[in-house]
Amino acid sequence: MDNFIKDIVTYTKTGNSNILLTNYSSEIVNTLSFNTAIIDVLSWLKLGYKREQWMKDKKYMKHKPLKINMDHTWCEILKELVENDDRFSNYFTITDTAFDFKETISEEIRLESRKTAFNLYNPQMRK
Repeated sequence: MDNFIKDIVTYTKTGNSNILLTNYSSEIVNTLSFNTAIIDVLSWLKLGYKREQWMKDKKYMKHKPLKINMDHTWCEILKELVENDDRFSNYFTITDTAFDFKETISEEIRLESRKTAFNLYNPQMRK
């Protein structure tokens, strides 16, 4: 999964969806909404790693799924990704209100994914 997260980060830098997707064409969707979905997944993973650190510091914290609302185009796209793309469907699950890791994904892999996103996804602030 670590390589998959690295590919997601690479997509945010290059815009090349071929390295990211297997059975899904980003050309058929709104690029802005697709990018929003990808950025929200990375931000959610990154926050998950911060929560992991807060738990180590004995601060009460628990991991939460990414809340979604199907009224938003990016949420519909995320659902399509999980349902139709092998890489997304191997690791994630989605309902009408939440995006999360599949139950079969170990805590070790979840932590590794969160840490990879935390270390590699550092968007620059626009001036």
